[in-house]
Amino acid sequence: EKQTVQRIQEIFGDAANRYSMVLFTHGDNLEDTTIEEFLQQSPELQELVCRCNGQYHVFNNKLKDKMPQVIELL
Repeated sequence: EKQTVQRIQEIFGDAANRYSMVLFTHGDNLEDTTIEEFLQQSPELQELVCRCNGQYHVFNNKLKDKMPQVIELL
């Protein structure tokens, strides 16, 4: 995953960050932990979210109706 991010930046440069956001899948695995608490445990993820202007979204993969998540993302 890190290599993918690095490759995108190599190809598109820093401008890619302006048009990117971090999408966390399997948000259901966080259980009682918030995404903010999860991010606090990982300086690398914090840096990635910061480079994407703080833009991130969390998907719960176990929801039967995923459409509200998609609409919120868009």
